[in-house]
Amino acid sequence: MSDGDGLERPRLRPVEAYPVEVEGERKVLLRDPAGYTEATAVVPVPVFFLLTMCDGAHTPEQMSGEFAQRFDADLPPQRVRDILQQIDQAFLFESERFRTRQRTLHDEFRIMTSRPPAHAGGAYAVDAKDLKRQLDGYWDRQGGPGGPPAPGTATRPLRAVIAPHVDFHRGGHVYAWAYREVGSAAPADLYVIFGTGHQIMQNRFALTTKDYETPLGPARTDAEMVRKLAARCRRQDVFLDEYNHRNEHSIEFQAVALKFVLGDRPFRILPILVGSFHDLVLEGTEPIDSPDVKEFVGELANLLGAERGRVCLVGGVDFAHVGKKFGDEEGIEPGFLAGVERDDRAMLEPIVAGDPAGLYESIRKDHDRRRICGFPPMYVQFAVQGKAPQGQLLQYDRTLDEKTASVVTFASVAYWGDGEPVPA
Repeated sequence: MSDGDGLERPRLRPVEAYPVEVEGERKVLLRDPAGYTEATAVVPVPVFFLLTMCDGAHTPEQMSGEFAQRFDADLPPQRVRDILQQIDQAFLFESERFRTRQRTLHDEFRIMTSRPPAHAGGAYAVDAKDLKRQLDGYWDRQGGPGGPPAPGTATRPLRAVIAPHVDFHRGGHVYAWAYREVGSAAPADLYVIFGTGHQIMQNRFALTTKDYETPLGPARTDAEMVRKLAARCRRQDVFLDEYNHRNEHSIEFQAVALKFVLGDRPFRILPILVGSFHDLVLEGTEPIDSPDVKEFVGELANLLGAERGRVCLVGGVDFAHVGKKFGDEEGIEPGFLAGVERDDRAMLEPIVAGDPAGLYESIRKDHDRRRICGFPPMYVQFAVQGKAPQGQLLQYDRTLDEKTASVVTFASVAYWGDGEPVPA
């Protein structure tokens, strides 16, 4: 181990850590949510303690000393180095080994003409027939809308929808509410999909010209509009974080749902990943007052205003992420869950109204205590919508994980415009 490999003062990358039990022993599973590697590491709790010191400042000698004080056990520096080398094999450190892999994967993704389905075979079926059966089952699932869409029966033009981005098997019945409206309305020519960028982004927004492949066929990206929007955004390079599209599910699940309800009918998508606004919330700045957000919203609104075809905005978002898995001391007691739902439903008022300022205020006043991961894309969607169309809450629900004592909440909302519907 040398200073050149980055492991003499190692820094752990942003990873997900889950408690697991292996042969009766408590351990911690580490995985890379950014998808640079599918490898995972399962480590004993004492080893995980070592990893909490991998902040770029501690040396193996210092870790050895801290370990001895904490566990009253000897772990020589060389043994610490051996453990660090093993973790580095899973590309979980900001090491030279990881940076080499990162450059290779970025280069490979850059030259692709389409984005492969990252979550097929895991979050949803990889076979087209199996996938259709899977999604068909959500129409009549408990909490679902009770039946599939009836194309051409919408009485008003559909302008926008909010849908979950939680896995289909946990939230498919709530997706079904939003996409029944999409399937019943006249198909749009362009669906602008605002997705949560879950991984660290250097800029607020990430675009791609790549089509989104699905088992049901590709969702074609309007590459020309993407390039026009990119050229107008001079405050940021909107392709700098393009790689984040590779493994992100928030847009992928919407592309799959659109292909399912629209079938062979032609349409285009404009996939937009929106990064964190947490810094703006902490400093008390409404996002539209941030120059990069203001520029992006304004230029996108101008482009869509000049679009001759029908446009529908789609938000792929979830709401609260609470419980012990997400760092809360509280578990999933009934009183705690009731409070989360109460606060969610208060937040739904500005969401249904399509009110970005009201949504921001609902997040700001409790410092985003519930970790609303869909806040940035919803805010941008509402700001682009301009005059809020008529909205309606279709369904609200949650998924509860007793193993990690955690809850994720989500909803479907539809927004209709004034006037007669456009013929299908």
